[in-house]
Amino acid sequence: MIAGHPIGTNHAIRMKRIRRDVPTVTIALLLLFAGCSNQPEFLGNHPLEGEVWYISDTAKWTWPVKDTTQYYDLSLAVQHSTSYPYANLYLFVGVTGPDGATVTDTLNSPLCSPEGKWYGEGFGSSRTIILPYRTGSRMAQMGNYTFTVLQGMRMNPLPGIRTVSLIVHQHQDGKE
Repeated sequence: MIAGHPIGTNHAIRMKRIRRDVPTVTIALLLLFAGCSNQPEFLGNHPLEGEVWYISDTAKWTWPVKDTTQYYDLSLAVQHSTSYPYANLYLFVGVTGPDGATVTDTLNSPLCSPEGKWYGEGFGSSRTIILPYRTGSRMAQMGNYTFTVLQGMRMNPLPGIRTVSLIVHQHQDGKE
């Protein structure tokens, strides 16, 4: 039993699991209701313990590319709390191809309007925003591509960020 908590330890453990799984479920529901007619080719989640993102905490995923003729849409999903202290989020995104060559991009992603209205979807104190990264891109080589994402906000740790995800869809012709 947790001191002062009549429900007990098992309930606290179940609640911790539920809170840990909320980001994955939220992103999955957003994809379902966002009108995407195709399933993600790849979905990688990086939950952040305690809703803080340390500069040293690198989100990292490896996506095995098997088709170099296919075009893809790559997006990042960021789930954050409404107590996040900034209107934007700087991200450093790295992509390393099968040949070891790395490309790094810096993204400045607005999370709310100048009036303070949060972009994205969510309920309560949680918001998830899908940030297009590359649209209609073709991968030049077959093999493993490694994606890394770091926060670039100069605050360490950065509070209010819950999960960062990489989403890859096959590009739909005629859609931007």
